[in-house]
Amino acid sequence: MFGQDDQIERIEDLTSELPEMTFHIAANTSVSDKLNQLGERENVNIYPCVSREKLDELWNRCDFYLDVNHWREIYDAVNVAHQNNLLVMGFENTMHHPELLVKGCKFLTQDYKKMVLVIKYVMKSPELMQKLLLVQQRKKKAIWKEILKEE
Repeated sequence: MFGQDDQIERIEDLTSELPEMTFHIAANTSVSDKLNQLGERENVNIYPCVSREKLDELWNRCDFYLDVNHWREIYDAVNVAHQNNLLVMGFENTMHHPELLVKGCKFLTQDYKKMVLVIKYVMKSPELMQKLLLVQQRKKKAIWKEILKEE
């Protein structure tokens, strides 16, 4: 996930509820003290002023992209997550490209515990992860088909 500041929806809850998941939070600017403090958690890595090389490394290393940042999307993150076959999840009030997300990967902010449960289940089920990724890729292909048909 990529963040401009500490305006990342439910990040404290998510990192607490998912201690088995490593969170990589990258920003193209410096980050707030609050976000830096979050980086003191064992499962949280913060990358202020992140380089393109480090981003490429993170794309290759991660399985999920949580679109939970309130600020603008950096480096076309959702699209790049798709290209790198990361499962994209987000909250309805933070998603930058909701049309690209699988229905079961969109959550209301107050339902963050559902997101946590889905993540835990998907982490334990490679088969489910592959099915969700397939549906996600099909959604993107359908959008492109529709765009190309219009021209």
